[in-house]
Amino acid sequence: MKDTKKRILIGVIILTIIFVGSFFQFNKYLENKNLEQEEAEQTAITRDKAAVLSEDVLIILFKGETQERVTTLKDIKNELALEGQVSEQNLTKVLEKKGYSLEAVEDTELTYKRSIEESIEANKYYIKEYEGYFAIYKSDSDGNLLIENPTTDIFKDKKQFSQLPQSDQDMINNLEFKYTDRNETEDKISELIS
Repeated sequence: MKDTKKRILIGVIILTIIFVGSFFQFNKYLENKNLEQEEAEQTAITRDKAAVLSEDVLIILFKGETQERVTTLKDIKNELALEGQVSEQNLTKVLEKKGYSLEAVEDTELTYKRSIEESIEANKYYIKEYEGYFAIYKSDSDGNLLIENPTTDIFKDKKQFSQLPQSDQDMINNLEFKYTDRNETEDKISELIS
């Protein structure tokens, strides 16, 4: 009887060792397979970024949360004077110089977004809200917005910003009213507050 119990115990121990060993081997095998698959996917993604884009790929540009426009790669190439074939990687590098970053990639469209602050052009006049009123801001050479003369550039005696239609408020908040000439800016404010 003792001999049989010993054999059964040894058999159970051997089976347990075989099971644990095979479990760890199988687990290691799965980890290696997953690692290989991730590397293959990463290589495919890298290859896709370097792949040439079709001329009819849609490029969607956002400023803040507002869609600026939808265009094609062909039109963007003409605007930016890009020559030859363009990859996603090359296009992203060019648009990053203009303050855009790649937000989403789909089969036939690329979405780029830039913050409102990055869209400020140097030495331009902007209409913005200041403490509930309209104000004229001028951007310096670094793109910082400043009120040059608070007594004349803030319009506190006129219509308040909150009295504008929401669409105009959104345009002002997105810095869409920009001018190279101060007189143009003042004319637009006169139109808004009348």
